[in-house]
Amino acid sequence: MKKDDIEIINLVPNFLKYYNIAKTSKKDERYALWKKHYNFAAVPPGEQGEKLAEKMLEEAWDKYEQVIPILEEWLQIRVKFWNTYYL
Repeated sequence: MKKDDIEIINLVPNFLKYYNIAKTSKKDERYALWKKHYNFAAVPPGEQGEKLAEKMLEEAWDKYEQVIPILEEWLQIRVKFWNTYYL
């Protein structure tokens, strides 16, 4: 990769995998599953950031169910686009 290249990593599949596993788990297991399957949060590194990430996850949890269908649809559109223009 050259110095001025930008790499974009799509974490939507990781998040959907996490959510599909975590939605049937106990509340106190969600954060460990999040760390295993997704582990991305815009927080400072370290213990304080970990606590903030866990808090943010729990505060957002009830909203996820509403956006999951949108993410799944977007992912399908992306795959169709990729298959049409890049394969």
